[in-house]
Amino acid sequence: MGEAHSGLLSFLLEGRGIGLPSSHAGYADMSRLGLPLKGFISMNKASDLSIRRLSTITLPLAMEAMRAALDKAGELSVRVSISIVDAAGGLIHLAHMDGAPLQCRDIALNKALTAVGFAVSTGSWEDRLKEMSTSVRQGLPLQPHMALFGGGEPVLLDGAAVGAIGVSGASEQDDVRCALAAVQAILSLLEHPSGHFGN
Repeated sequence: MGEAHSGLLSFLLEGRGIGLPSSHAGYADMSRLGLPLKGFISMNKASDLSIRRLSTITLPLAMEAMRAALDKAGELSVRVSISIVDAAGGLIHLAHMDGAPLQCRDIALNKALTAVGFAVSTGSWEDRLKEMSTSVRQGLPLQPHMALFGGGEPVLLDGAAVGAIGVSGASEQDDVRCALAAVQAILSLLEHPSGHFGN
């Protein structure tokens, strides 16, 4: 397998929680992009054959995050779709504002899935892909449920994605602002949980 194709394979497998051994050619590609390598599975170590506990955001957190994203959209006078997924990529909350384009529903979800799968902002991919081979630059955007432009933001705790928010329907910059408002709401609640819920 060529280096370009192995790099793309590493991207896709890592996004699904599957790692490749460090001797694999794609490992270098991922390191150059600064992608998180925590949880990488060594196929040669029997000690890795154990159950992995997955920390994830909950529906109450997602509801508060949705409120923050909708408030930001109202402040910006934009109409968007907002998708919030858990750490495993499961959709746990969705809002489609009146007047937002129909296609934005799928785009917002794809942004959230891309953000949680790689644990990086979707807007960072333009710069990250510049260092990759032509095959990876052309092949990665063609993969299902990938969105490599701004509006998808992961919720990171200790470097791991515990969920993500995807926003679509406004300008790229405003999509990012709405998504970041949602992320900040979650992080604020986790830091100061008392006195928020139920208000």
